[in-house]
Amino acid sequence: MFKQKLRVTLSILAVIATLAMSCIPALASTSNQVIYLPANQVWTLAGTDSRSKAYSYVKARNNSVYPASGIDNFQTIQCKATTNDGSVMTTKNYYQLSETSSDYKSMYVMDGYLNYNTTYFYFRGNTADSAYAVVSYNAM
Repeated sequence: MFKQKLRVTLSILAVIATLAMSCIPALASTSNQVIYLPANQVWTLAGTDSRSKAYSYVKARNNSVYPASGIDNFQTIQCKATTNDGSVMTTKNYYQLSETSSDYKSMYVMDGYLNYNTTYFYFRGNTADSAYAVVSYNAM
């Protein structure tokens, strides 16, 4: 009897673990995407993400930034979140993201943009030099 209950309990735990693991990608943000940031602070589209509309913010993170060539004196990049027509949907035109931050930067969505299904995440360098960055983002 004990072995049968243990077997059933382990089976239930296995099913729960499988379901939890299958849900994690849907909840997780886009992580560790390497992008090229052109010289002269040109915006680069990193990608899009679907919004659940359950939150009044989207978020992004600068995991790392390094020069395309030369000495690594980079630490900060900029990010903006837009609609499909390029309209900035957040309360600020862009946000500074530091590679020393251990968490995502919350970017609050303005009234009138909360019902948009998709968010477009753009990044650019913080200087005139080109660089590469490892970024993550989540439209929530």
